[in-house]
Amino acid sequence: MVWGGVTASHVRLLTDLGSLDISDSNLTSLITWAGSQFNAEVAVKIIEEPVEYIDSYRQNKIDGSNTTYYVQKSWDWYLGDLDDDGDVDEDDVTVYSYNPSTDTKTALTVSSVTDAGQITLSSTPASNLDLKITYRYMPLDMDHFLVRRAVAELTAALAYSKVEARDKKKVSLGQLSVQRTPMGFKEFYNRYMQTVSEINSRQLLRKQVAPIRVPQMPYYTTQPEETTGTGALYR
Repeated sequence: MVWGGVTASHVRLLTDLGSLDISDSNLTSLITWAGSQFNAEVAVKIIEEPVEYIDSYRQNKIDGSNTTYYVQKSWDWYLGDLDDDGDVDEDDVTVYSYNPSTDTKTALTVSSVTDAGQITLSSTPASNLDLKITYRYMPLDMDHFLVRRAVAELTAALAYSKVEARDKKKVSLGQLSVQRTPMGFKEFYNRYMQTVSEINSRQLLRKQVAPIRVPQMPYYTTQPEETTGTGALYR
């Protein structure tokens, strides 16, 4: 299984590790391990977020006819990899309905998701239910080059750690023992951390989902008008 499109060949392109140093199967296992660590360090897990009104477009109505809902982090963030398999699909969102009249909890089937945080259910929840969603969100989508590069770099670091631990040598000069420093691990782990910092810096930039509108202001304004809009707090 390939994690997020990262293969053993990609890791070898970054390193001088040959098949005699480490096998493709071992590298593939390390890729999966590195992907899970990357998710834990970059993505944020939200547990049972209540489905509530967000704005006039993402109303999240539970009215007995609606099947499409949005998480609170939708649009500004990307949906993350909840099950650590390297992609984002319907298995990366868990939706439960709560019936307050019977105090029961039921798992709902998710038929599709988008990386922008839109979730479609396979059946329509009744209007008397409360919905809660568990998911991960992150600054970039899982298909982004920086995500694959980060996982490949972390895999390389883990691979060198494995090889260098096996081939560790000591040079003795009388009573002085000098141990070789594992340079491969340090180099690629530092690269990984730099890439993670670059990814995390993207969270400072909101995703642009529509052209930015610049309002036409009059030249002379004596008093600001009182307005309401979709950004107003909804209760």
